[in-house]
Amino acid sequence: MPPGLHGDYKTLLKSCGLTSFEFDYLDLALSDAKEEAKFYKPLNPAHVSHTLVPKMYGSDSLTVQADHLVNVMKTRGDSKIDLLKLDIEGGEVAVLHHMLDNGVFPRYLGVEFDLLAKGKDPANKSQKLTDRLQQNYHVLHQDGANI
Repeated sequence: MPPGLHGDYKTLLKSCGLTSFEFDYLDLALSDAKEEAKFYKPLNPAHVSHTLVPKMYGSDSLTVQADHLVNVMKTRGDSKIDLLKLDIEGGEVAVLHHMLDNGVFPRYLGVEFDLLAKGKDPANKSQKLTDRLQQNYHVLHQDGANI
């Protein structure tokens, strides 16, 4: 496993029936559009999580390349995704809506709903998305705002 992935993650994947573990790390931010995007830095410089969501953290940012999942799949020649794990600091709602709108249905999804977890979801977008996801997926495990 690549450095930084938790050892118990492999066990969890095996319990879902996955036996091959190839992870690709791409030098771009996952978004709902192909663009150069502002990537907002965390308030605490010791933290590593950045976000594409304005006002999620601070206003200090850098510019990154962003693209949506359909383009990433086309570029890589992928026709399906076995596992998509998202912890993208508030960007998950837009990314997953775009994914569903374009008929992309990974076999397994692991999502941390950061807007909900951090109390930054007054329009309840995370719950609406969860309701939509449950039309196509069974929740195997939920831990707070993580499914």
